[in-house]
Amino acid sequence: MARYVVRLESGRALREVWAGGKGASLAWLGRNGFNVPAGFIVASAAFNDFLAGCGVEVPSRSEDWTQDGAARVREIVTISDIPDRLVCPVLKAYRQLGGPVAVRSSMVGEDGGMNSFAGQLDTALNVHGERDLLEAVRQCWASVFSWRNLRYLAEREGSEPREGAWFPSMAVVVQRMVNARAAGVAFSADPVTGRRCVVVEAAPGLGDTLVAGLVQPDRYVVDARAVLEETTLAKPEAPALAENHVLQLAEIVRTIARRLGTPQDVEWAWDGTDFYILQCRPITSLVGQTVYSNKMVSDMAPGLIAPLVFSTKIVGMAENVFGHVFTELLGPNDTDFKLLVARIRSRVYTNITLLGDLFERVGMPPNFFESLSRGELADARRPPVTLKTMRAMSRLGAFAWRHSRIAGEIEAFIERHDRQLDRYRTADWSGKDPQRLLAAFNQLMDLHGELQWYIFIGPTNMMVRNRLLNRVVERHVKDAAASDLIRGLVGLKALEPNEELRRLAVKAQALEDGMQRLLIRGEDRVIRRMLSASQKGRELVRGVDAFLVRYGFLSPNGTDFAATPWVERPTLIWRAIGRYATSPPQIAVEDMEARRDAARERIRSELGGLHRLVFDRLLASTITYIDLRERTSFLMSEDSFQMRRIILALADHFVARGDLDRREDVFYLFYPEVRRLVEGELDGDTARVLVRGRIMKMEADAEVELPNTICGDRVPSRPIRPLEGQGFLVGISGSSGVAQGHARIVRDPAEVPRALTREDILVVPFTDVGWTPLFPGVGGIVAETGGQLSHTSIVAREYGLPAVVSVKHATHLLKEGQAITIDGDAGRVYLKHPAKTSREEVR
Repeated sequence: MARYVVRLESGRALREVWAGGKGASLAWLGRNGFNVPAGFIVASAAFNDFLAGCGVEVPSRSEDWTQDGAARVREIVTISDIPDRLVCPVLKAYRQLGGPVAVRSSMVGEDGGMNSFAGQLDTALNVHGERDLLEAVRQCWASVFSWRNLRYLAEREGSEPREGAWFPSMAVVVQRMVNARAAGVAFSADPVTGRRCVVVEAAPGLGDTLVAGLVQPDRYVVDARAVLEETTLAKPEAPALAENHVLQLAEIVRTIARRLGTPQDVEWAWDGTDFYILQCRPITSLVGQTVYSNKMVSDMAPGLIAPLVFSTKIVGMAENVFGHVFTELLGPNDTDFKLLVARIRSRVYTNITLLGDLFERVGMPPNFFESLSRGELADARRPPVTLKTMRAMSRLGAFAWRHSRIAGEIEAFIERHDRQLDRYRTADWSGKDPQRLLAAFNQLMDLHGELQWYIFIGPTNMMVRNRLLNRVVERHVKDAAASDLIRGLVGLKALEPNEELRRLAVKAQALEDGMQRLLIRGEDRVIRRMLSASQKGRELVRGVDAFLVRYGFLSPNGTDFAATPWVERPTLIWRAIGRYATSPPQIAVEDMEARRDAARERIRSELGGLHRLVFDRLLASTITYIDLRERTSFLMSEDSFQMRRIILALADHFVARGDLDRREDVFYLFYPEVRRLVEGELDGDTARVLVRGRIMKMEADAEVELPNTICGDRVPSRPIRPLEGQGFLVGISGSSGVAQGHARIVRDPAEVPRALTREDILVVPFTDVGWTPLFPGVGGIVAETGGQLSHTSIVAREYGLPAVVSVKHATHLLKEGQAITIDGDAGRVYLKHPAKTSREEVR
């Protein structure tokens, strides 16, 4: 019996050569505590002996098969009797198992990383009785010789080198049937994009029609935080699974993938009480593919990025930040850190396959930053303990200790870097020769590289401390809102421009109503001409000019020196002053401070002595690093502005000598091309052709909406799924509170509607300091990117605005003027106003 039948729970079942790929996988699942239906395996030896008894000889080369020959062999297998020496052990195992069974083919090599054989081989469900069982086993054996399967084998011949013939053997898995109320498939990662989420497809009953593609399934997406973010139901009145069961299944699937170390495609069944795993195999479309994600860079480099910005600042960030980190952690290594970033369809993506590998080499979760900033579940797999990993862990501990008390160093750097910028602020670059301009740009890039390091290590400290602070609060004061602890941060750098704009608005209120309306509707040149006619108007112009001297370097994206700064587009400032003057925003700073103080005192009162001391230190240091993050972000924006000044002065030379048509064209060249143009190694005709092609390419890319995650070289063009029957969008809690209003889709702060009120909810792709003039006076904010400590979240809290961040594709899924309700506590955007709007009732 042992030669022909293998118990599913036996050690021999783990050997693929005996049990086939599916059988070995099920045996592994059972051994590791996953719920697998009881059963046994008709071993590959039975198949081999049966073929020999039928006189079937498998050709040594795949090309020797013909379709007619395969049909003849299949017929022989179908009509031949199974010898008693095979029948007896199979029926003995079946009698011990009892009940109706499922009979599934399990080819050696099936469900591997390269070959899945999905849909190629036969399965029989609800098999009753000994005769039907033997017939089902014979049909599984015969399915090996279908012409489709033989072609599949031939196409993959050599993809997984193995000893022996090209034609693998076959086992058959026999398991007790699950009385399924629902069944289907689940993927531990999006099989198209590779995104870290669980995708569940479910249908009532056995699920065989779903696997065969005959029914429309319910579709659920559970994100990396274990939050159900998407539900699409075939029959909304009769969902296959309840939300709690979807989350339970997602955790099972995620655990399987974590244990196996690769994304998994899982077949499952649910009997109303328990989930059973019927099969798992690697998602072959993801095996060996590089996965790219924009989540880490979506706040710093959102939207389209021009070639010159990518090839200087973005590539520099990869080398100055991650090169620094992993050289300290791993010691000297041969990693090309430039490969950590990629420009895909004009957007910046991170190579998270390479980054995850680097993190794992030092014992950290591959999604370390996502788990800090966005609350993802840490996807940690324990590395084997070796001398190499012990050294890496030692370096990690030393690194953490060395950089965990870096606030004073960052403070000193900010002061030093601010002084270093003085020479660039006062420099007149017009008329300087190209070589000198290029040298000045390179020197500024070197200074900026040091800033990039502090822009990384400061916020990392901030996020770690905030995460620890939240854990203390969640563990000891469960109903407290930890986000209230970081409200009312008086003196926050990001709020300085708005405070100055409010003072300018007071001056504007002394103007006639018609002039105030002109500020909202007019253009800079017209506004200045009209204001110059009165003393009060001239004072306002002088105030705005002084404001632009101090803050004019700010832009919609402080990382991108191709973005137009305020000083070049002052209409945004005039409109903000006009809105503040005609509809002064009611910002109760005292209320925010009182809410913060009340939250702090309440939490402290419920903590013991040691926990209170830890809480106080974590809160104080978190606020310190928030302040440092905002101050270094200002320097980031000013560095970008000074880089822009130099590059545009260089572009003026190119335009003057006919190498470029417009000064802005320089941003469409990569940095090595700019250098070659300066040195005369690239002719103007070629440069203009390159620029024209890239402008057209970026214009085309602007019309394409890309997923957050991309797997391999194929960029998915799948459209954003419309909202069908879904009542809400899921994001991350940015700022607590509930607000109702109408969605105002704003992709550029210069294009904001002229009038905004508390009835308006801003829906934006991201925000930077250059967006903050839009915050006062609105009802709430929804952003496509960001975490709990993003710029959007922090500033929203200061203005008492409910905010939900990291809402995928919000600017496309929501419609201009659509009535929505945002719940900043739950991190949800409801697509219509609920009947009641208190925080508990909205949930």
